[in-house]
Amino acid sequence: MSKTKRVQRSFLLLFLSVVLFWGSLFLLRPFIYHKALESQVQTLSETMTPWQKEWKKVQQGLLPATIKNKEMTLLFLDKNRKSKDNNADLANSSQKEFTALSHQQKVGYHYDTKNKTLFVAKPIYNQKQQKVGYIEVIQKKIPSFHLLDQIFHWLFFFATLFTVIVFYLFYYHKKKREELLSTIHQWIQKIKEEPTKQPSLFYRYSEWTPLFQDIETLSSSWQEERKKADAEAIQFSSLIDDLQVGVFVLDAKQRFTLINPRGKSLLHLQKKNQHYLEAQVNPDFIRSVEQCYQKQKDIQKEIHIFQPQEQILHLSLRYLSNQEHYWILGTIYDLTDLKKVELMQEDFISNVSHELKTPVTSIIGFIETLLDGAYLEPDITKEFLTIMEKDAQRLKQLIQEIIQLSRSGNELKNETKVPVHLSSFIEHLLERYQRQIDEKHLQVSVQGDSTIEWSTYLYYFEPILKNLIENAVMYNKEYGKIEIQFKETAKAIKISVADTGIGISHQDQQRIFERFYRVDKARSRNSGGTGLGLSIVRHYTEILKGTLTVKSQIGVGTTFSLTFPKEKASS
Repeated sequence: MSKTKRVQRSFLLLFLSVVLFWGSLFLLRPFIYHKALESQVQTLSETMTPWQKEWKKVQQGLLPATIKNKEMTLLFLDKNRKSKDNNADLANSSQKEFTALSHQQKVGYHYDTKNKTLFVAKPIYNQKQQKVGYIEVIQKKIPSFHLLDQIFHWLFFFATLFTVIVFYLFYYHKKKREELLSTIHQWIQKIKEEPTKQPSLFYRYSEWTPLFQDIETLSSSWQEERKKADAEAIQFSSLIDDLQVGVFVLDAKQRFTLINPRGKSLLHLQKKNQHYLEAQVNPDFIRSVEQCYQKQKDIQKEIHIFQPQEQILHLSLRYLSNQEHYWILGTIYDLTDLKKVELMQEDFISNVSHELKTPVTSIIGFIETLLDGAYLEPDITKEFLTIMEKDAQRLKQLIQEIIQLSRSGNELKNETKVPVHLSSFIEHLLERYQRQIDEKHLQVSVQGDSTIEWSTYLYYFEPILKNLIENAVMYNKEYGKIEIQFKETAKAIKISVADTGIGISHQDQQRIFERFYRVDKARSRNSGGTGLGLSIVRHYTEILKGTLTVKSQIGVGTTFSLTFPKEKASS
């Protein structure tokens, strides 16, 4: 019954809309024509004004009393409203324009609807402002009226056509709707009676086949969307599983309804749906979850774990709720490595400050001593300047090595590879340390194919070998040995630098590539080392996409091995 009322209400609104449209059309038509008539009268009045001055010429016979063109007729009349010419147009005049003129005193007009003729009259005055005649314009076809007639003609035509179409469409829609409801009703009844024959009944009415096909398409689309949703759920699950951040969700029962593998590892859980009290992490985790549930607020906290190994975890808990449910979304992240990096950065800054401060303080101290009068003694002055020069060189070396460590490798695009003849290049580097080699009576051997030539970035390659050779010389024993070997394979260049020096303990081998780390701090400073050499070696080796390994034994010696990949030959 309610559907029938809605249909009736829609029909009534449509009927009232059509009536309102037609009523507005009929009411506006006279108003529009009247405005067009006034506009035309104004135009003709302005046209007549210049002709009022030609009255004398008409009286003298210099101008005719009647002037005609295709659009209008212009008449000069005496004060008795008669023309010198026997004018037929004047005879057709209703004289109502003159009646209107007697009231308005400026311009009078009359429109003869039967003959569709417009009469406009204006008085003519002499210099004494005495009325001596009239000037009248007669226009039979008004252009604006003709245009309005055409507009309203087509407007009425399209309005009528629109009304007919609207009512027809309404009737057609109503009929089709009733037919559709009847068809669906019968279809449902038959499905109830014969459920097994549902497919045949579904397509029995060919008129509604498109509708049923749309329903089937919609059902298929829903199935596709369901498959997509399942696929997205799998992708989301895969993404969560691959995250290095532990992600979990605790429901109102305080159980893990979602947790990724990283979360299970950090919280020491075996599966989801476990209670959070089963997480064998730290009492701080338990307290944080309880606080989040009780206070219903977000929590950010760092948790320190000491068993089975020391870890620093960042825990984030977010309380979420709606009108019916609440849950906790949590993330847990291992900050251990990050904290180590931060500590290394702090150590680096502290070491840089110390390493810079030591030679600067020494130089300033000697300068102050010299200024206090020591410069008058040549021997003392020479000794001080020698020490200052040594400290300045050490300071220069430190600054250069810090700059070298600051290079990220992005500058490779601005560098150009140069061919390096390994045998002669190594011999050239050894010449720099020949004095130290002779002082320690070291035996140096270079083994490799003297024809090997390798194209590389010399700016990065030279400091690698230079620092390894320098360490082999400085940390070697007297009468020790240094062996440098290099060879070329199909895919790589391999270089090793071995010495019979003091060696490096296994514990120190884990840290020798850290910046400013020294195995023997006193010996390193006495030898002029900064503790940055091996850091530069590792950093530049990585920039050149190489690998670096170290083998060492206390009291036996150390061997550093380098492997650099060769570029594939361009086709």
